[in-house]
Amino acid sequence: MDKKLTVQFVPNTRLKSKELEWAGATRTAYPLYVVVIYDGANTQFKAEIDGKNILVTEDMAQIQTPKMEKALREYQAFIEKAILTEIENDEFSMSGVGGRIKFYGSNVKEIFESRSIADIYALIRTHHRRYEGKCTDTSIFMRFLEVFDHLGKLSVYSWIFEADDEKFMDEIEDIEAYPYQDNVLFVMINDELFRMLRKYSKAKTI
Repeated sequence: MDKKLTVQFVPNTRLKSKELEWAGATRTAYPLYVVVIYDGANTQFKAEIDGKNILVTEDMAQIQTPKMEKALREYQAFIEKAILTEIENDEFSMSGVGGRIKFYGSNVKEIFESRSIADIYALIRTHHRRYEGKCTDTSIFMRFLEVFDHLGKLSVYSWIFEADDEKFMDEIEDIEAYPYQDNVLFVMINDELFRMLRKYSKAKTI
């Protein structure tokens, strides 16, 4: 049997409805959900466009505008790309797929900007051992602050499935290189992203 992947958008009418003002009338609306079907199994999770959930009526008129249709086509293409990549790598699971899609769509900077300075420093100390004596914890932390904005150029998806240390270096090539510090940062970021990915893979999709 062909293991076809299908990604659809539907109003989740199983959830409690909300009132929505639309076309001069008060309409009954539901959250827009993504339905993923693959190899006889399916799951669903809340759709998210530009960081926002969407309310739609049962006829989904709210997403039938050129702007929304374009945004949903791009979102659907990204979901399909991410899932097919997982399938090709023999890593796909329906469990937690919604969380992983959101995670993949983030950029690396977003993942770390919610962390405290103490957390970042602790991560640096953990990964510094491989270059003990070559550079200091403080110099690595200062380097992290220096390259932080550059991390916004890399999506989590790109980092996990496409990046290597050379790609990381390419993204920060317009600032002076510090090989020991940059290698510590690459390993630190890589380990942390994969740790988070494992967490999402175990989570229940909602």
